[in-house]
Amino acid sequence: MYGRMLRDAAWVNTVSKAMLDDLHREVPEVVPRSSVVLNCLPLPDQQPIAPRFDPPILLCMGRVVEDKGFDVALDAFAELLVDFPSARLVLAGDGGVLPDLKAQAQRLGIFDKVDWPGWVDPESIPQLISDASLVLMPSRWREPFGLVALQAAQMARPIVASRVGGIPEIVIDGQTGLLVEPDDSHALASAAASLIRDPAAAERIGSAGRARAESVFSFERMVDEYENLYRQLTQEQP
Repeated sequence: MYGRMLRDAAWVNTVSKAMLDDLHREVPEVVPRSSVVLNCLPLPDQQPIAPRFDPPILLCMGRVVEDKGFDVALDAFAELLVDFPSARLVLAGDGGVLPDLKAQAQRLGIFDKVDWPGWVDPESIPQLISDASLVLMPSRWREPFGLVALQAAQMARPIVASRVGGIPEIVIDGQTGLLVEPDDSHALASAAASLIRDPAAAERIGSAGRARAESVFSFERMVDEYENLYRQLTQEQP
């Protein structure tokens, strides 16, 4: 059904190059009639501030499902606490594996070091990110885009994320964040620790992410690209 729908479409557009590449592998017939327009988010009214690390606050947010890899974040956080005992983890969101994650935190002996705010109103997300020192995005599936990474960048927060799907199009490794392989809690912990140990580098990376969010992922850029695409498609009609 999905493949037939794509084959019958006059044009197919995706929100990331990774998603377009996946599409081309699955349905190669659409290669000559497909494109990508990167997703965007309007910039929050709230202005970003430099991240604070006293104490280090790590944030994970999103749908609490297995694909998001929050279990990996808990393992990484337990490792981090050995060197940074004052650190805290905020795990924001709701979903089917939340009870499993709470049980995992109990087993690891870190339950009291984790905050569980549940679902967060979208209007409160910028402040939630601003309160964090850095953002973790340990997804284990090929995120088509990765809005959490963009939300973090908009608030000038460094991101440690999995190298999967569309995330590397937002998180430029070593420039606007750090990328690690999925399901590698030690790598996630090591990358986060490197930012905690070097607040100046963390601030520099966060600022670079904000600048990239303002330019590459601006609402104006997205509108212009869609207008150009629609103009191209309507001009090609007989």
